[in-house]
Amino acid sequence: AYNKLSENIWNTVLDEFQEFCGFSYEELMDRIPKGFELYDFYSLSARQVKDNELTDEYILHDYVFRFQTEGEGGVTMAICSFEEPLKDCYMECDNPKPSEINGNTLYIYGEKGNYLVQFTYENVHYDIETIYVTEEELEAFLEGVLR
Repeated sequence: AYNKLSENIWNTVLDEFQEFCGFSYEELMDRIPKGFELYDFYSLSARQVKDNELTDEYILHDYVFRFQTEGEGGVTMAICSFEEPLKDCYMECDNPKPSEINGNTLYIYGEKGNYLVQFTYENVHYDIETIYVTEEELEAFLEGVLR
């Protein structure tokens, strides 16, 4: 987790984030609506593949944000600039619900507070998982991210 870093290292993280995503951490946080409090932010690395073989080298794959709602809900948002983020869970759904927000197509899996949403926005891939989140909270979160 990045929340215990020195100022110099934190500034390096912010620079790396902007280079990876094409927008700043602050720009993303400004898009998160009120009522969602960030309580964790970290990155995930994965082993690199070369010539269809795993190497011993690890590369940055995802940045992950965890938010808490004013109620008991939670939102985990993973972003990756070059492919779909690694997933922590799997929701089985034969017919994901395609939705459109601000001209962007999203695929929504799940129901009753537990959702997985996948989409690409400004050349960055997003996976958003929720627990105990209302449809209204999910919609507000997505509209914020996609503005």
